[in-house]
Amino acid sequence: LNNVVVLGATNRPDMLDEALLRPGRLDRIIYVPPPDREGRKKIFEVYLRNREILANDVNIEELVDRTEGYVGADIEALVREAKTSAMREFIAAMGGKTEEERHQAIGNVRITKNHFEDALTRVRGTLGIDRLEENERHSWQILYNQEQRSALEDAVSTINRAGMRETGKIEQEVKDLTKALKDAVYQRKKDFGEIKRLTKELKTRIERPLPQTAMAF
Repeated sequence: LNNVVVLGATNRPDMLDEALLRPGRLDRIIYVPPPDREGRKKIFEVYLRNREILANDVNIEELVDRTEGYVGADIEALVREAKTSAMREFIAAMGGKTEEERHQAIGNVRITKNHFEDALTRVRGTLGIDRLEENERHSWQILYNQEQRSALEDAVSTINRAGMRETGKIEQEVKDLTKALKDAVYQRKKDFGEIKRLTKELKTRIERPLPQTAMAF
């Protein structure tokens, strides 16, 4: 057959048979990551475009921060569940009220922070943090050359070493460096010069002996 294009999509790239990815088969690969912070904010703005239904205690920026790993469908489900929670509360409060009283009160229904808190317990993101990082690392095989992949793997190894450094005794400087390096490794646009610099700095720091705690007897 001529002029036939085959498209496929998966959220489990780790399960693909490598034979499928050989030249002449599915050899053009595009990595589509889940929405980043800015993407999630825009999705929330679409589903919450009618701001009049939101109570004053709802903070969209906070919702964005708490929904890492949520895709568009997850955020839609979260907003829908928050609305449902508000309606359940309204229906319970209207028991015994007249039709006229219910009609007058429904215009005052608002989605509050508590409704979103309830929704967050019911609607989980498609991708947990571990799966996000796993998919990100798998994408490195597709997106980056050998030198870049080596820099990223070295950074991840150093992050893991820092995390195993005698739990409970990690100095604040190591914590700060680890967070900065992890952010640099998993952000969309990677600065490999910065990743290498932070990796070297963190290695130097974790190779120092832990400070001794003076004890009095």
